Amino acid sequence: MAIAKNKNQGAFFEKIFEHMAATQNVLPQKQHLAFRYLRGGKMLPIKTELDFSIVSKTGQVAYIDLKTFAGAHFTFSQLDTTQLKRAVRYNEWGVCSGFVVHFVGTNEVAYFAGQDIAAAGPRSRFMPGTGVALGTLLHFKVAPIFASLPKPTAWPRLHL
Repeated sequence: MAIAKNKNQGAFFEKIFEHMAATQNVLPQKQHLAFRYLRGGKMLPIKTELDFSIVSKTGQVAYIDLKTFAGAHFTFSQLDTTQLKRAVRYNEWGVCSGFVVHFVGTNEVAYFAGQDIAAAGPRSRFMPGTGVALGTLLHFKVAPIFASLPKPTAWPRLHL
């Protein structure tokens, strides 16, 4: 029963996020599931890494995953490690990437960069004040996500 309620809250938060982003001149692009074909015509779904790519009018791009947590905090272990690794990888290349979290218990929305979560480590706990405050559920700003652009820590290697 709790899983169904959380999925409903998550779907509601996605709709709110899409609306809020669009009204603030930010294009939200939902990532779709991909499939790999197996023998016998079966398809194996491939989980998308992060829920959305968002693009600002100035051309800035961020890759984010939306999360909803019932209380006033979440822990490192509540995140999907594949998603966290991908967010960190984007951050290493200087691209905004992380998690936009709705804390139902406090009705706050905050952004957490993948690098910041990874740096805090596995036994960490995150509250709205430890991330970039975006506002409340029905009144939050998307622009601060782009303002938190990480410094690249890995540079691409060109193979000529």
